[in-house]
Amino acid sequence: MGIVKYPLKQPAELGSFEFGDELLDFNKFCAANDNVQQYPYGYVIPKEEYLNGNKRISHIICMSHDYGAADAPEIVPQGEYLVLKKNIRCRFGEERSMAYSLIDEHMREKGLSVAGDTYEIPVDIPEFMRSSDHFHVLFMVRVEGRGA
Repeated sequence: MGIVKYPLKQPAELGSFEFGDELLDFNKFCAANDNVQQYPYGYVIPKEEYLNGNKRISHIICMSHDYGAADAPEIVPQGEYLVLKKNIRCRFGEERSMAYSLIDEHMREKGLSVAGDTYEIPVDIPEFMRSSDHFHVLFMVRVEGRGA
């Protein structure tokens, strides 16, 4: 089991029409590659997107059966992370913004800054996500500074 970071054509806001188009392309990619699971395992927000305030997605993370244990890439690179687990409603735009507001406030208080990409990883199984009005998300911001 391994990880695939599927690149979007351009960064897109999670839940936007542009992201919906990218998700359709992702589904076509999965359908053409039987070894790839057809649901997102998580999302990558580049450091530049975090810093400019947009927090748009650049990659969809999914699972692949093509890798051996030794050559499977990591989901999240090693480093110091600020992690927030948040209960998100399916209409997640406002709650996602609130999560990042909490993270930003904590980083200011602790003298931390963004040091790399950010990862959003749903922690519920996909079946639960489809049958529920909420799911839990890990927001993982790579940080550096005096509090790291």
